[in-house]
Amino acid sequence: MCWLPVVWLQLRMAMIASHSNQAGMDTLPRQYWRYARYWEWLGYPAFAAMLIVYWLMVFKPSL
Repeated sequence: MCWLPVVWLQLRMAMIASHSNQAGMDTLPRQYWRYARYWEWLGYPAFAAMLIVYWLMVFKPSL
């Protein structure tokens, strides 16, 4: 569930960074940092889900 929004955010962030670089800007615009914050917050549940899947694979509980 977290993967598709993260991919979209990464593509948008890359475009923003590229445009900022081409425009000769020294800093990235606020929109970039807003997307970075969303990207980070989507990473927390994705990481937790990965840990749960790992735990399930190692301990193989009978459900």
